[in-house]
Amino acid sequence: MTAKFDVTRQPSASETVEVRGRGTFGSATLEFLSSITVSPGDVEVTVSGLASATNLPNQVACYDPANITWEANPAATGWAGAGSSSHLCYVVLGAPSGTPAYWTLLDISCRGAQGQTTENGLVTNAYAPFQSRSLTRKRDSHGLTYWNPTTTTCMNTHALLASGDGSGQCGSWSEFLIDMFKCHGVTNADKILVVRTLAAHSSATEGFLVKNWSFAGAGSHPAPWTHLMGSECSNLPGVAGQRNPEPPPAFFNHFIVKHDTHFYDPSYGSAPIGTQSVWENGSIDGLFNDPLGRCGYPKASNATTNLLEFWNLTTNARI
Repeated sequence: MTAKFDVTRQPSASETVEVRGRGTFGSATLEFLSSITVSPGDVEVTVSGLASATNLPNQVACYDPANITWEANPAATGWAGAGSSSHLCYVVLGAPSGTPAYWTLLDISCRGAQGQTTENGLVTNAYAPFQSRSLTRKRDSHGLTYWNPTTTTCMNTHALLASGDGSGQCGSWSEFLIDMFKCHGVTNADKILVVRTLAAHSSATEGFLVKNWSFAGAGSHPAPWTHLMGSECSNLPGVAGQRNPEPPPAFFNHFIVKHDTHFYDPSYGSAPIGTQSVWENGSIDGLFNDPLGRCGYPKASNATTNLLEFWNLTTNARI
């Protein structure tokens, strides 16, 4: 680190002043020791390259605050207090890779994964704050939102953190989580595209109904698009997203994240899920056909059938 000191009593001739700082970081006490030349007329001096011989504890951490007590020994006349400093210090699991280590990403993940020493421990615990659906941007404490329907255009991490309203689509929330993991050197989390089929997605004809919807009886039309949207298939109060109690009720696509054997849906902050079937049963109630204005495939009757396709955008392959 670099430390800067005010000179409160100027020497009559240049002299060497030893400086040292001590601070407690979790279970470790770090000491920083160096020396600096102070000359007549100096009102401020800076010492660079301060390093502790003791390592930080080998774990993810957020030290808030990390307090350091400083002392000075001018011309070997004896140590005396030289003030204190207070710092916000983040410790990541591994070297950041492939993305700026944005302040918000560091703060959420290091606080959430405090004390973790493994990749799986980091991923599980860094994701946990998403389940509160109350994340904020560090630079201005502005709440981050999933789908403010009138303004949401953000589709990546930078845009979500830069936007005035802090609102992002599912693509930005998925990249936000992936980039958060990258701040810790975890690069094997993949963005997953969820669609009815790629063919239907390309022509924007078929999509899915996000919980909750109610299918009335058997519907008045032949299978598979049996129910008129609105009158025979009704939208009910839905599942909350990030700072949004009622995100849009139907989509042509959605983006989530896969790490190891689990799927993560940061837009909604739902619990990690192990299979596509569990995700579908917990997230959708059926499908809709946009040109027809009708719904079908009620999930209650298709609980064991996967109605959607999951595509890994890293490998460009269907899961």
